[in-house]
Amino acid sequence: MAQKPLSKIIRQAETHLAQGVHPDDLEHLLGRDDFAVWEKEARRRWRLARPLQSIHGARGQRRGQNSWKSPMARGL
Repeated sequence: MAQKPLSKIIRQAETHLAQGVHPDDLEHLLGRDDFAVWEKEARRRWRLARPLQSIHGARGQRRGQNSWKSPMARGL
């Protein structure tokens, strides 16, 4: 069985969502394989659309000069 192009799967999913179909019902409309591909791509796009700080937290602010260091790292 040949894999459908990703653009066609996304277009079908967006069409169904625009018609008011609940995202949980997409698996039955698209098929299990196409739904898995669409879900994976949706997660990728979500991660790329968010700033890194919202995913990883405020890591840079915590690692300032006042952050805790072990006694060995401080040279004691």
